[in-house]
Amino acid sequence: MGLDQSDSSFKIQVGFALASGNFTAPNITVTETGYVGISTTTPQYTLDVNGTARVSGAINASTLNMTSTSNPAMAPILYTNGYNGNLLEAYFSSSDRYGLNLDGGVMRMYASSAYDLSALALSLNNNNTFTDLLFVTHGGNVGIGTTAPAYPLDVNGTARVNVNNLENNKLLVLYDGNAGDPVNTATDFYGFGINASTLRYQVQPGDSHTFYNGTTTTFTTGGGGSNVQTDYSELLLFQFNDFGPLDGPDRIRHLAGAHKFQVYTGASVNPTDTAAFWADNNYNTAMYIANSGYVGIGTNTPAYPLDVNGAGNVNGSFNVNGILQVNGTIFATGDIVALSDASVKTEINRIQDPLKKMMELTGYTYQRADSDRRHCGIIAQDLLRVLPEAVYEDGSGRLAVAYPNLVALLIEGVNELNQKMVKLAEKCQYYEATLHSIQAR
Repeated sequence: MGLDQSDSSFKIQVGFALASGNFTAPNITVTETGYVGISTTTPQYTLDVNGTARVSGAINASTLNMTSTSNPAMAPILYTNGYNGNLLEAYFSSSDRYGLNLDGGVMRMYASSAYDLSALALSLNNNNTFTDLLFVTHGGNVGIGTTAPAYPLDVNGTARVNVNNLENNKLLVLYDGNAGDPVNTATDFYGFGINASTLRYQVQPGDSHTFYNGTTTTFTTGGGGSNVQTDYSELLLFQFNDFGPLDGPDRIRHLAGAHKFQVYTGASVNPTDTAAFWADNNYNTAMYIANSGYVGIGTNTPAYPLDVNGAGNVNGSFNVNGILQVNGTIFATGDIVALSDASVKTEINRIQDPLKKMMELTGYTYQRADSDRRHCGIIAQDLLRVLPEAVYEDGSGRLAVAYPNLVALLIEGVNELNQKMVKLAEKCQYYEATLHSIQAR
C-alpha cells in the first residue's frame, strides 16, 4: 500500500510491490473534483468502475452509468443464484413505483398503481423525443399506433393475422365454445377464420348470422341450418355519393317472404322512382320499369303493362291476359290463333245485315305517321259504327281494329251473297224454262 500526491490527484495503490517510487498503475484514483475511479485513472462519474462490481445491498444514485467492454458484451448488471425481486426501480412510495421485476421466471415491467395517468410504453427515442409503438394505459387498454386506446386492444393502422402467409387454419375468435377444437375443424365459436382457402364468418351450430344498419336488422341467415331472410332485410345499391337514410334510394328488399326489387327516393318509404337496366356503358336503356309497374322494352315511357318498341321474337308460348301492344311488326313462322271454343262463349248472335255493314266500310291505302312504308286497311271509326265488337281502345283513347275478327263479317257477307245468288239462279231457271216453253209453241 502506498500514497502518492505527485500531481493534482491523490492516489492509493494496493497489491503492488514497490519497484520504484513512481506508482504507474493505481487501483483506486480519487480526483480533485471528488470522482472515484476503480481500475481507471480517468473517472468520469462520482464512482467510475472499469470492470465487474458486486453489490449486495441497495444503490442509491441519481445517475448510474454502466458499460461492458467484453465481446460478446456481458450485461452491465448481473443477477445470479435464481434471484427474484425488483431488478430496476424508481421508487417514490410503496404504491408509486416504476421498474422491472423478476418473479418465478416472469419478467414484469410495471408502473405506478397510485397515479391514474401512469402507463407503460414501448418507444423509440430520438434525442429524448419518444415515438410510442405500444402503449398500455393505467386501465389496461393496449394501443398499437395510438397513445389513447379506447378498447382492450386498439390498433390504429392495419392489423394482420397470419401464419407463414398460408390460406388455411387461422381463426379470429370472439367467443370460443370449445377451446379444444383443432383449428382446422373448429366450428363451435363466434368469429372469423380461413379454412380450406375459404373465408368463414362463423357462429356456433344452430345460431344465426344477423347484419344490422344501426339498430335495424337488414339480413339474417342461418338458425337451424336453414337460410332465413328477415322481412324488410335489404341489399343496398349505392351509386356515387347516393348515401341516403334507411329508406333511401336503390335497394333490393325482402318483403313478406318474397324477393322484391324496389327503388326509393331518399325521403319516402314507398317506391316512387323507376328502375332501368342498361344495355351498355352509354346508359342506353334495354328495359325500363316505371313506378306504375309498366315495363318498357326499347322505350322509357311504357304506356302498358308490357310495352315493346321494336321487333319481337317468341320461340314458344307467349300468354297475355289482356292487351298486347307492339309498336312494330309481328312476324310468326306459325299460326296466330285466338281461343274460339264454344265452351267459352255465351249470348251467341248471328251478324245481321252483313252486306249492308260491309258496304259502309271502305278499304284504303295510307301512310302512317309512325312508319316509313305505306299500309292498307280500314278506318277504325268506320268499323266502330257497324261492328264495335272488332274495335278496341288503348289507354290514350286511340282506336284499334281486330282485323282477324272481320272474318266473321266477311263470312256472313258471303253467306248473304250466296243466298242472293241462289235466288237469282232459281229465277234464271224459271225464266229460262218459260222462254223454252214459248219458243216451243
